[in-house]
Amino acid sequence: MQIHSKAILIYPDDASIAFLQPIADKIAARFPNIDLFRPNHEGFYLTIDDEHEVVFYLGHGNNAFLFSSHLGSEGGKNSLSVNHAGRLFSDTSVVLLSCDSLSFIKNIGILNLKSFFGFGDMPTDMDHVRNLRSGKPDYLDGITDEHLDFYRGTLVDSFLMGLNWLEDPSDLRPMFLGMKYVINKAIGKVLTESLWDNQIRTHMVGLLHELKVEIGYSRVPSQ
Repeated sequence: MQIHSKAILIYPDDASIAFLQPIADKIAARFPNIDLFRPNHEGFYLTIDDEHEVVFYLGHGNNAFLFSSHLGSEGGKNSLSVNHAGRLFSDTSVVLLSCDSLSFIKNIGILNLKSFFGFGDMPTDMDHVRNLRSGKPDYLDGITDEHLDFYRGTLVDSFLMGLNWLEDPSDLRPMFLGMKYVINKAIGKVLTESLWDNQIRTHMVGLLHELKVEIGYSRVPSQ
């Protein structure tokens, strides 16, 4: 079933997030009335029309900025700040697939939005893991990119299922339930089928559990 709300998909042209392409394709299939915006390292010059009802973002971010490149710098031309996003995203439903996007959304101010869907931290590559290890050297000890490939795959598969279950962008709970279903199955697979050692299994179960419980979503009543 297609959803005919006017939407915009912000998906930076950045090789480090190429694994999210199936999600971009699925969003375009579910929302035929969609505009695609692909910023790059040269800049994040976004405009959103009054007709846009739904905003999807796939990429890198933190609690204060969204980035058009994994090399983006806070406050640089390849970043979108909370303050700017607050003006652009006002009175829309937003789904931000990026690290700490739930905090980003809360910093925007949820009462400015029709509904929202955001995430916590998501270490999808070894650069991210190494960065987190700077404060905790034994963080995810033994994890390799091969293991993270399973995590990335689960993230993509669960988001795709969430999109399958989505019927109304103003009510994003079905999307969460679809993601939860796939993540729980992945946790079960790690525990019962994986040939990884106990330490890696424990790390992966922890990562997947955090992915699930750190999702935040809401329906914000119209004022």
